[in-house]
Amino acid sequence: MCCNNGCGGGGNCCWIIILLIIILIGIIIVRYNRRMTRLATTDDLTGLVNRERFNAILSRKTGESPLVFMFDVDNFKSINDTYGHLRGNEVLASVARRARDIVGDAGLVARWGGDEFIGLIEYIIRTRSRIVALTVFILRRQRNGIASSVARLSKRHRIIITATEVIVVIRR
Repeated sequence: MCCNNGCGGGGNCCWIIILLIIILIGIIIVRYNRRMTRLATTDDLTGLVNRERFNAILSRKTGESPLVFMFDVDNFKSINDTYGHLRGNEVLASVARRARDIVGDAGLVARWGGDEFIGLIEYIIRTRSRIVALTVFILRRQRNGIASSVARLSKRHRIIITATEVIVVIRR
């Protein structure tokens, strides 16, 4: 038998060990696949979904009319140039958290690239006046929320983060 070490199982202990190894390998593969999926669909810096994942989600919204918005951080290059890229990364992470908090369960925010963010609100709206009202609401909430964000760079330095240009598109 394969296991003649006195386990008294007539070789069954070998099969148990082999089965445990197969189960362990299966668990490792599942965890690895989950990690690879997360890395492929998530922006590592902000924790938001990435551009590819956002496009995939948006393309599946057939028959719905989500409100899609896009904004960038004002003067981001000067933040990087003045305070360094690590501080710039902190600003991007702060903006991402704030945007995610503002949108909440009503939609999704993604990092489009660099200092650009894109999102969608999944309300289904049937009338033009409600579309305009919702657009104004989202713009104000998004703009005021981002503009009121502050990144603390040190005990003496803070940056007021603004995103004054917000583009909104209503898909039909």
